[in-house]
Amino acid sequence: MPPQRQLPRQKLGEAAKMAGVSAQKIRHDERVGLFPVAAHAESGCRQYADKDVDRLRFITMLESARP
Repeated sequence: MPPQRQLPRQKLGEAAKMAGVSAQKIRHDERVGLFPVAAHAESGCRQYADKDVDRLRFITMLESARP
């Protein structure tokens, strides 16, 4: 079996910057169930893959379209 490729991961602040939201918003969205709880590094820091950042952008777009 070929070795599993590690996906690039960003810390909370970097993911927030890439998605155009605050770190506080990501934590809130996790708390209320809008966004799945992130993977954690051994250090306990949240880590986000590119697909997570895309999902954050999508959630933000949907929220901005609300009347």
